[in-house]
Amino acid sequence: MDEEKFYEMFIQLQKAQSEQFGQILEKMEGGKSVVAESGEKQSTDLYCKLKMLITEFQADIEKGITFESWYAKNKSYFEVDAQSLAEKVRVRLLVEKLGRVEYAKMSQKMLPEKLEEMNFESLVGVLKKEFSDPRSKLVKRFEVMKMRCPSVEKILDFGTLVNSECEKANMNLTVEECKILVFIAGIPEKAMDVRQVSLRFVEKYTKSEVCTLKDLMEEVRSYLSNKSEAKMFDSQSKVKSGPKEFVEVNAVSRIEHSRSRQSKRSRIKSRQKERRVESRQCYNCGIVGHISRNCRKPKKGFKRAIVQK
Repeated sequence: MDEEKFYEMFIQLQKAQSEQFGQILEKMEGGKSVVAESGEKQSTDLYCKLKMLITEFQADIEKGITFESWYAKNKSYFEVDAQSLAEKVRVRLLVEKLGRVEYAKMSQKMLPEKLEEMNFESLVGVLKKEFSDPRSKLVKRFEVMKMRCPSVEKILDFGTLVNSECEKANMNLTVEECKILVFIAGIPEKAMDVRQVSLRFVEKYTKSEVCTLKDLMEEVRSYLSNKSEAKMFDSQSKVKSGPKEFVEVNAVSRIEHSRSRQSKRSRIKSRQKERRVESRQCYNCGIVGHISRNCRKPKKGFKRAIVQK
């Protein structure tokens, strides 16, 4: 076999191998695209499924519906079931489950940053902080202490409610915390200002400091002392202002007395005038008791009677 034929056979073999290799690559790429398409479809199906399972978040702090309580119910959906989803997809899922009011509030607050562009953990932290119960731990515990069962028929329901509220208020108290809580809860409703002062005083303490019942009682004692001094000062100022008011009252009484005297004098003068008229004789009719201009009889000539002395 000469060299030219051998070279031609070698070229043909290379072409055949390259064609086979190209066919293999095409099959491999087609397989990858099929796998990618099936993966995207699975992600879409999972996203739609989770979107249907997760309830919409609508905050209602008075009823205890905070973002933390809502997220605790749906935590497994986001952190377990949605673990295979990309982080951006999980963020989009969380944002879509926010209520209309909550989404509008957070969108305006986080400007210029968009909620959809945030990190998932950061977004969860911001939402927990924004839609949380503003009451302090002490106030929550105080509200628990004020709970009462409405009726005998609802005793078991009341027990369930107590269990839930105590867990929310974190009622693992120390001895001093129990003393303080019982003291504040026992303050009567009439002394609401003392109760508020006590709550503010205990809340001022940092986590590193420990507030005792003795410290609280000293604060209350100081407040009550200042309050009594303020009342005493107020009563003294009212006593000092007494003579001025008395003078003003006397001045008013003198004016009224003067007016009454003038009215009395005018009445006396009017009566005297009437008496003088009654003693005079009418020129028209000759009758004593009125004057001619007040006479009802027709006008006629009348000579006044001359009284002989």
